Amino acid sequence: MTNEEIWALHPNEPAPFTPAMVEAAEKVHGVLLPQALVDLLQIQNGGHTPCLAFPTDRVKYCEVCVHIDSFVGIRSEPKPGLWLGDLSINFLAEAWEVPEGLIILSGDGHTWITLDYRKGSLPTVAYLDLESDEDVQLAGSLEEFLSGLALEDDLFDD
Repeated sequence: MTNEEIWALHPNEPAPFTPAMVEAAEKVHGVLLPQALVDLLQIQNGGHTPCLAFPTDRVKYCEVCVHIDSFVGIRSEPKPGLWLGDLSINFLAEAWEVPEGLIILSGDGHTWITLDYRKGSLPTVAYLDLESDEDVQLAGSLEEFLSGLALEDDLFDD
């Protein structure tokens, strides 16, 4: 799925986006953000998406796919960094005890889609279910993850 398609069905109010915001977010989170995320956020700086899904059979409680209904955005106010809606991902990670080295991309509290930096500076994409202690690599890169996204309804058409 292209970046434009990710945002096309559920456009949000445009939020400011500048290279300085990316640099500030990288400093706050202590990582280099993948160019694929920067490219995605240049089109729309976070927000709700159409009902997207990533096909996988590796997640215990998801027989067909994992669901994605929003992506983080980069904010400079009230504090710089990545935000999911109105909440800083640092706040969310601390509140939900997300392991260090994981940067939240999407989720709802019990389950998260994350950039996984635990093995180095080039992140993979992981699914984390805090209730079942499930930690599964979904894709080897964010590019692979984004290109694998589909509309949820398309995965369940008979």
